[in-house]
This record gives sequence, C-alpha cells and structure tokens, in this order.
Amino acid sequence: QNNLLERENQKNFLKNEIKRLEKQTQLLEEKEFDYLIQNSLSINNELKLYNGLFKGKKALIGNYDSFSSKQTRNMLMLFGISVDIVTTGIDIFERIKNGYKYDIIFTNNIYKIFIINLSNINDWIFIIYF
Repeated sequence: QNNLLERENQKNFLKNEIKRLEKQTQLLEEKEFDYLIQNSLSINNELKLYNGLFKGKKALIGNYDSFSSKQTRNMLMLFGISVDIVTTGIDIFERIKNGYKYDIIFTNNIYKIFIINLSNINDWIFIIYF
C-alpha cells in the first residue's frame, strides 16, 4: 500500500515536472523568436531576416549532427517555425507515438523500420530526407 502511494506521488511529481519543463522551453523559444524578429541572423556571411511566413507550424529535426541540426533549426525559426530536435529515428517514432504533433519532419537518415511503423498512424506525416 505504501509502495503504491510512493509510486503515485512519484508519477504526479514527474507529470508536474514535464509540464514545468514544457512551459520553460516555450518561454525560451518565445525569447529566441523575439530576438530573431528584432535582429537579423548571419548564415554563411549573409544576413537573414525573420519573415514568419509559417508562424505556428511545428517541425521535428532528426539529426545526429548537432551543428547541422542547430543551423537547420535557426533557418526554420526565421520562417516562424517552432522546432524540436532529436538524434535518432527511435526518438522520432517515440515522439509521434506519444502524441507529439508536427507539420513536417526533417532527417539526415532513412529509418526503414520507422517508416514502416508510421504506416499504422492515420495522420499524414511529411519526412524530408537531407
């Protein structure tokens, strides 16, 4: 009985912690967008301005190369796209399986098992391989 209560308390703590971290992440992303709106971003010695063309859209980047994924994220954010980054195909699949919603997914690998498993999901998911 006591063990069940401890597990329930731990479960509630973790749920609250996830909510807190999601809110903190949202606030940090809002600050990043505010910075991009007010300041141009230099990419390959060219100044890029925020245009917000796709504001409200959400992207997932599946990339094991942190430099490349950061550059891709910066470029997508210039268009107003909110971006999450993961490093493996399993991470991509787990996000989708657990209810995370994305308008587009970018990846630098072809995940054959992942793509087969996606056939069981009813929503359209666009994956761009680069």
